[in-house]
Amino acid sequence: MKLFYKMKCGDRVSRVQLSSLAGQSKKWFAIVTLPLLMMSPYIGAESVKTAPSTDAHVISQALHALFQGDDASAKVLIENEATAHTRAFDELEILYQLEKRNIDTVIQRLEQYESRYRTLPEAFDFSAQIWRSVGHEVNIFSKRGYYKRALAAKSKTGLLAPHSPYFLTLRASAIGQDDDLAREDESQLSVTNKITSMDKKWGFISRINYAQSTGNKSSGKKLSENAALEYKQDFEIQERIAQYYWTIGQKEQAQQHFLIACHNPPAPSWHNNIMWFNSCYQVAYFSQQYSINIDAGIKALNTLLNHYRLPTRNNFDLAVMLLDLSQKHTATQALALLKRIIEESDEPELVKQAVAILHKRE
Repeated sequence: MKLFYKMKCGDRVSRVQLSSLAGQSKKWFAIVTLPLLMMSPYIGAESVKTAPSTDAHVISQALHALFQGDDASAKVLIENEATAHTRAFDELEILYQLEKRNIDTVIQRLEQYESRYRTLPEAFDFSAQIWRSVGHEVNIFSKRGYYKRALAAKSKTGLLAPHSPYFLTLRASAIGQDDDLAREDESQLSVTNKITSMDKKWGFISRINYAQSTGNKSSGKKLSENAALEYKQDFEIQERIAQYYWTIGQKEQAQQHFLIACHNPPAPSWHNNIMWFNSCYQVAYFSQQYSINIDAGIKALNTLLNHYRLPTRNNFDLAVMLLDLSQKHTATQALALLKRIIEESDEPELVKQAVAILHKRE
């Protein structure tokens, strides 16, 4: 399962193709938010066929399934001409095309999307992430251009919402990566100072970003320590601190804060849910790759498998990871998923692998 980008800024991490928005491992720096409302049970493709809708609930269910590697519901909605085109639908279609790696279509749809929603900072928050993902997919000669489009979109959020600490934090981060995005007499530091004067929480995050951009480890660590004490159960703070410690190579501290983030999920939105998934997954990644706090990794994977239950390849990978870390009594959810794959999956190879693993565990 290709799951990670390492991102700079309080920029975050994501699970794509929805593996392609997710795809590489720790070495990365700057995307952010996808809207998935993952709160309700899965609605299958047949449900969508009988009731085409742009209701936010239906779209969120299709996106929830797409996130797990099941594109059937999204495909039905996209191919149904009766489906009205809302912003949520447009985002679902773009993510579906990204999942299918139809990159030319993604680019075309994304340009239309930016034009259609050109006054909305939320739209450019979304497009920044997708441009970055496109950059990962294209040839080496085209990558830089798409990465710059990602930063430009990210920066534009703060121009469209100059009184929003969150969007200004995105803008400051973008300027930190591309000075050309700054206006006259403007810098990452000046925007960071503005954010700090507006909002304490986002002031912490933007200052950690600035410390990371300038390589000031002592400042970054001190800010992280203070922010962690001030916001002990705040997802965005804890996730950002975890990213920072990961960046400077302090894996134990990074895992600790990823685990706190995993235990304190943010308000549901597709981006927040991807960030939350990655926070939980990263706890397990550190456990598996570096033998750090195995119990924490087991807890994090059980949390994910309690939320993601479709019999898909993506979730199979989570189950296998859990089985690798745990004893039988702590892997009941993994075993249950494998049994469901055997009973329900229409992928012969996946079923074969699930059967083989279960036989080994007996």
